[in-house]
Amino acid sequence: MGKWGNQMIRKVYVCLIIFFLFFNLNAFSKDLEPIVSFQGRPAVFEIDTYTGEPYLGYYINDETFTIKSIKRNIDVKVSAKGFNADGVKLIFTENEVLVAWRPKEASTGYKYLYFDRYNKKDLSFIDRKTLNTEKDVLLPINLYKNENNVLVSWVDERNTKMSTTFINFSNDSGKTFNDVDVSVGGDQHLFNSSLLSTSGTNYIFGTGCVRQKEDEKKCGIVVRKSKDLKNWEDGDIIEELTEWTPSVIDSVETSKGALVFWAGFRGLYCSNNYDNATGWHVSPLPKTEDMSISKLSYLKDKNSAIYLAASYKKNLEPDVKDEIFLYKSSDDGLSWSEPLPLRHYPYKKTTATNPDLKLLENGTLVLVWQDHRFIRGNIFMNYSKDGATWLSEDINLSQTPAGSKNDMYPEVKVSKNNIFVIWYQAMDDGLRGERKIFYKEVNL
Repeated sequence: MGKWGNQMIRKVYVCLIIFFLFFNLNAFSKDLEPIVSFQGRPAVFEIDTYTGEPYLGYYINDETFTIKSIKRNIDVKVSAKGFNADGVKLIFTENEVLVAWRPKEASTGYKYLYFDRYNKKDLSFIDRKTLNTEKDVLLPINLYKNENNVLVSWVDERNTKMSTTFINFSNDSGKTFNDVDVSVGGDQHLFNSSLLSTSGTNYIFGTGCVRQKEDEKKCGIVVRKSKDLKNWEDGDIIEELTEWTPSVIDSVETSKGALVFWAGFRGLYCSNNYDNATGWHVSPLPKTEDMSISKLSYLKDKNSAIYLAASYKKNLEPDVKDEIFLYKSSDDGLSWSEPLPLRHYPYKKTTATNPDLKLLENGTLVLVWQDHRFIRGNIFMNYSKDGATWLSEDINLSQTPAGSKNDMYPEVKVSKNNIFVIWYQAMDDGLRGERKIFYKEVNL
């Protein structure tokens, strides 16, 4: 073929190699397509515990919210015209999707709490109830289900002198509710509430105040108890707080009883009343007393061990960034391990925050978080099959060029051994305006 012919073949060959390498690299690094673009409030992301199917509930704008089955790609758009809509929660029965949502009437400022039922098969509408007997529902709203019992709680400002927590509940999977709301807070303030139903006892924990005498009250972490959800005992102060208010309160049932967490500007704490005779016992988690906690996520495994992931940084030191740590308790929260750092990145000049921790059916712990090692946010993941050994390198789920987008606020849900992740992406560095929701299924 001659010298020139051989050179031409080599050039063509090199060009083909470059083309295919370029094509494959771009195919691999191509951005995920968003499943939703919107300008509304943050979405709610839930898994149907009967089918393992992921759902979204979100506001497109102030006049419409949407319930979406992600895998089937079907949705229903609910009109909220004339309202400033906010707050939506989803739970499931065997054949229905149950939705609690709170719109605010634009013309009057009245705030209602609606409860909708939809057929799971095609998301067709069944019926709607107005739960609150007044018109003063504040956010957030909470929605719980235990077998056939459905309970909705909210903070209500019907009493102009104070706001407190109310509930309404159903014993037939949301078909009927009480005619009268139940005041859980009694005649005292009660906010940031967490409801816990254990065998025989219902607890509600929150920040609030308890009147000790006619002219004396104490404020801090409050607990109230009920056997029937209608009649609630007077509140007890678990821990008096005078200088700060927790931003997070949550609770979990252990083999010994109720365990409550609270966290915020002054650390991360837990408390139990396993010994009823001596009251509630409060303890900080190791090395958190001088820390500002931005987010926590916890779970129990099949052996009743409790795992807790938290992002925090040292108080009042603006140059220090949030990091993510894991704690473990093998004795129902009576003692905790030393904090284990989970981010595998040698530099501490950028933030890792918003951890979300879940457990697969096979015992694998899965953690996702928002990571700023590339300045703008990316969504990272790591996992452990034994709760102690983690991958030596974190996994970047965003699949976008490092630092090119503002990916944030990840959530992970699991069903058996399936992993589903969503996160938000802001279109500008001001984090305002249109946002996109990305969705990814992860196989380990």
